[in-house]
Amino acid sequence: MPGDGEIVAAATRWARGRFAAPRKFERLITGVDVRDEIIERVATCIERRDLREERVATGERRLTRPRVDLDAIDPFAYTAEALKADSEHVSHCTSCGASGRMMCPPCRGTGNGRCPTCHGSGKQTSEKTGRPIQCKSCRATGSAPCRICAGAGSIHCSACLGSGHQLTWLTIASREHWSLYVPEHSSFVIAHPALRAPRAVQRQELSDATLLGEHSATCPLDVHALPEADRALVAAQLAPIDLRFERVRFQQYVKLAALRRDVTYEMCGTRATLSLSGNSLTPATTPAALRPIRRRLWLWIALCFAVACVGELAGKAMLGASPYYQDAIGSVSALACVALVASIPLFGTLLRAWRGGLQFGPVRRLTAVWAAGTVGALIAIPIVAFAARPSVAEIDAALVRHDLPRARAVLDAYKEVAAVRGDLAGAQDRVARAEAEQRRGQALDRAQQLLAAHQPREALAALDRDFAGDRAPEVAEARARAHDGLAADCTTPACRLDEARQANAAQPTARADRRVPGYGEGPAAGRPGGHFGRGFQPHGRSGSH
Repeated sequence: MPGDGEIVAAATRWARGRFAAPRKFERLITGVDVRDEIIERVATCIERRDLREERVATGERRLTRPRVDLDAIDPFAYTAEALKADSEHVSHCTSCGASGRMMCPPCRGTGNGRCPTCHGSGKQTSEKTGRPIQCKSCRATGSAPCRICAGAGSIHCSACLGSGHQLTWLTIASREHWSLYVPEHSSFVIAHPALRAPRAVQRQELSDATLLGEHSATCPLDVHALPEADRALVAAQLAPIDLRFERVRFQQYVKLAALRRDVTYEMCGTRATLSLSGNSLTPATTPAALRPIRRRLWLWIALCFAVACVGELAGKAMLGASPYYQDAIGSVSALACVALVASIPLFGTLLRAWRGGLQFGPVRRLTAVWAAGTVGALIAIPIVAFAARPSVAEIDAALVRHDLPRARAVLDAYKEVAAVRGDLAGAQDRVARAEAEQRRGQALDRAQQLLAAHQPREALAALDRDFAGDRAPEVAEARARAHDGLAADCTTPACRLDEARQANAAQPTARADRRVPGYGEGPAAGRPGGHFGRGFQPHGRSGSH
């Protein structure tokens, strides 16, 4: 008899070979029960011979009778040749009912088919004119007598060649199969697949149990030669056999006494039993025995996945998607990974120790470290996310430094997480004004660069595009300079006069001392620094004036 140590060792070896089974399986065992079994197995090889009818066409016109009664033929008393000789006879054709005729397949018994000339349309093409005319073959009906049956609607039967009779005889169809009885739910049978194979078992395959009896024969076992306690099972296996068409070619009866120990273990809130049977304590792996292991595996995966999702979603719910949050998102993801890594051994240990309800078995002290890591990482995620959220003060600080890209980035990030608040609208106005001033300054700088490059026409076009209607002094100064440059490039007095007027109109206050040359005194009249240069006289006036 195996001791408790051997039983526990066998159960531990079984657990080591199962995926996701916990280590130190022996600590989960709560009891061992003795459940020795008596197993009976009956294997019967049965040959079945069925009678099959064969038919061929014959020219005979009269019926004949077979030599033997077909309903009383014993297929095991005949060879195939002898059975054919004794059962051969002439019978009515089963295809045509002895009429010798069958329905014509092309016309389906109507005697009419599609006209071959017009193909059923009722029209044909005239050879003289080429126009469609009425078909002369079918007289525009589109149908003609069937060419297969000549309009009769029936043809000679192909099965009997029109004789209405067939030559009939019987043949033998033989096959073998095994009928097996064995207790399917027996742990010993589950652990030893050879007992479930449809064949006879050898003695060496039964060495793991005690053989109480074995009887075999190349015919049905003699029930009366068996012990009285074993007769009923063998007789029950012989009862369904059809004595006319079936014969027993081999039969074996085996009776075994198998040692069995049921090991009960608890884990993940449920209890299961592993059956160890036979002298070698072979385990019977069943879904019921694996239920706690599989339940722990799925719960383990689900809980770790939930921790990962909670950590990631909690951080992203408090953060936005703009580039401003990239560092914070990286930190949150790192904390979520820490929580996930710590939760893997944590949940594995807790599910292993869970006995059901609120009861837990002993757990290691290291479990507290894993729990602290998981909970601490989850708590740190919203703290880090909240600390990474921007503020209006950060926007104003960027504006003070004239770092408008940073101010815009912080504002966009702030809008993603801020509720409807007054400070948000004020911050948006300040950033918008700063950006508008920056764009204005950049446009004015571009115009100044064009002027410095002696491109007054392009500078004036840029000013008209970017500062339409703008009367600011710096814009007016740039516009006046552009007109001065265009006036210098003019080749006619009228052009220079027009540009001078536009320059004075662009900056009337700063250039009030300017006069159109020849029309008054002033610094601009006849001065080399004026709009038109020295010695210019308007049209119609002489130098004496």
